Amino acid sequence: MPKRLPTVKTNTIFTGFLGNGGRDELGETKSDLDLNSKGDYQDLTICLNLLKTMISTVLHTDAHLFPPAETNVLISVLGLSVDAQHLFTYLAIHPDKWHRLPFLKSAVILSGDLFRIIEELCCPISNKMKSGVKSDHPSDSFWGPSNAGSQSLPSNATVGPSPLFPFPRPQPNPCSLCISDAGTDLRQLLQCMDLKELNKIREQLKIKPKKNKADLIDSILNFSATQRTVTDFFKAKAKAEKPKSQQERLREMVMLVLQKLVRIDADVHNILLRVHIAYFRSTQLPTEVLPRPLRYLQRKYPKYALTRADGIWENWEIFIEYVDSLRAEATIDGVLPSGDTEATSQRSPEKTTGKRRREAVDDEIEVKDKKGKKAEAVRKAEATKELLDEVYPRWAAHNSIKTQSDPVGPGLERFEPGYALTRTVHKGMKALKILKERSSELDVFNMLLDQEHWCAGLRGSWHSRNTSILAEKMKDGAAGGAIRAARAAIKDTTTNLIYQESIFATLTKLQKRLQEDSVHIPEPTKVSAVVLEAMSTTEKKKACKWTRPDDDSHEMTIETLVSEHYLSDFQRVMPGNCFLTTLFTLLFWDILFMPMTGAFETAFQTCPLDLCEDTFFSSRRDAIELRLSEIKTGHAADFLQIHDKEHRASKVAAVGVRWDLCTRKDLTHWGW
Repeated sequence: MPKRLPTVKTNTIFTGFLGNGGRDELGETKSDLDLNSKGDYQDLTICLNLLKTMISTVLHTDAHLFPPAETNVLISVLGLSVDAQHLFTYLAIHPDKWHRLPFLKSAVILSGDLFRIIEELCCPISNKMKSGVKSDHPSDSFWGPSNAGSQSLPSNATVGPSPLFPFPRPQPNPCSLCISDAGTDLRQLLQCMDLKELNKIREQLKIKPKKNKADLIDSILNFSATQRTVTDFFKAKAKAEKPKSQQERLREMVMLVLQKLVRIDADVHNILLRVHIAYFRSTQLPTEVLPRPLRYLQRKYPKYALTRADGIWENWEIFIEYVDSLRAEATIDGVLPSGDTEATSQRSPEKTTGKRRREAVDDEIEVKDKKGKKAEAVRKAEATKELLDEVYPRWAAHNSIKTQSDPVGPGLERFEPGYALTRTVHKGMKALKILKERSSELDVFNMLLDQEHWCAGLRGSWHSRNTSILAEKMKDGAAGGAIRAARAAIKDTTTNLIYQESIFATLTKLQKRLQEDSVHIPEPTKVSAVVLEAMSTTEKKKACKWTRPDDDSHEMTIETLVSEHYLSDFQRVMPGNCFLTTLFTLLFWDILFMPMTGAFETAFQTCPLDLCEDTFFSSRRDAIELRLSEIKTGHAADFLQIHDKEHRASKVAAVGVRWDLCTRKDLTHWGW
């Protein structure tokens, strides 16, 4: 058993993890007020206020990114009545299904008549522009030279249209904000009904029972395909009218049950998604109009200079190209799993009992078969390669027109289409590795490494893989530039420490193999290792227990073993990584929230927008290097105390900071 913790220690060691305790990756507390039991948005007033803020801000600062038809849509949303705005917000949050009248009455609290509100949402959109709103929309096609910006492809580009990058560019022009059940396909109407309601329709039509909903809908549709009711036939004959078909009669029967259906128009939803991208300056394709969960009324945000950067996207063409690039990245993410691409994504068997459990275990064993595993990986890799074949020419075209001077300002490269396409090509390269297309890999890596303006943080992984492929070719007797590539990788200042050590080891082996004189290259800094002696008590890798050589009677986990080793000199706390992230934020608080173009675009930020991008360091290099030198000279405690004293009392929500677990005493008691 671990020794009892001493009351006072001069140092602290962080071991183990207690889980996130209901916190997200930013160290922020989730509240029951954010989401209800179904995971839906709960407070529509908060959602509506945010939606109106997004639309108003975009119309004021980024109206040139939306053509007149789309601008009319956004103005129409702001011009709705209060009840209609609440209902529209609910429909925008849940865009993928039809909504029935009884369910809407229970989900949305409205003061007016629901039928009237739905009619307001489904009425034609006015073509009149509100005064004061200007829209610099494109007059020519995407390839037209009159609108070609610094980030868009020129008119003589050789890259043709593709499914991911269609041409001509579709411009949404919805007739109304929402659509009703009029003209809706009969199958969709039946899918909106539950099994009990479908069985009532089946009984009226004298159809045999079915086991599941899908078969029941098929039988109802097949029965009504060509039938006509006898009653309607004679009524129509007496009145010299065309008799109703069974499908028309079925639609009447269904609508008597459903009463009314409504959903947001798909084009309107796509416009709102682009509003999300423009407002939040998103670098990933959003799946929802509003971020989830919403905690805007529960936080106190840091003080920073809120400025909306001008000219991030010069015109509609560049913005649409950027959105398509994000969509291409999301498409590849959905085909090729993240992590180890040579292993298929597998799910553990369900926790069942008896026969079902044995069947689940047998299925898992079968999936883990090497041949099936490899075949699944190859299938996904081939699908990804097809997407890569579309993306790579597009990326190469953007790379050819990119200059070293940044037209949008320092640190804003992440908003260029080429930046998103670079990430996409990087992810697609994993497919070539699985398919063992080494020559294609080398060609792409040469192109990626030749450019230095996008995704500098990925260059270390490109160097590492490029060197490995060239080393393999040398094993086969082929002359290659593995040594030259390894030297260039080590000298590249963007190659991080994660890859430097492995590349240096590869370089040493290659030089010994060719009996070549070693060129003096400084060896990467190595972290000193602490060796612990212990014996494993079981062969299982998971839940493995360990014992000390001098005491084999007490089994313990690896975390406890490490903790006991340090207990004589350190105090043990178990907050996970949040202690380190809290230290980082407090040491660099003023640098994190310093004015920077494109860093603080909304009022709801706990960190700069580019914190997770490789442009974060390059745009603040001087300030960060100065702070590191100040920390080395013993001023870390000063920065900790200043920022902690200023922000702890008000519990300011800053990225990575956990005021509850990380006390001021623990943070400043490190012997700085």
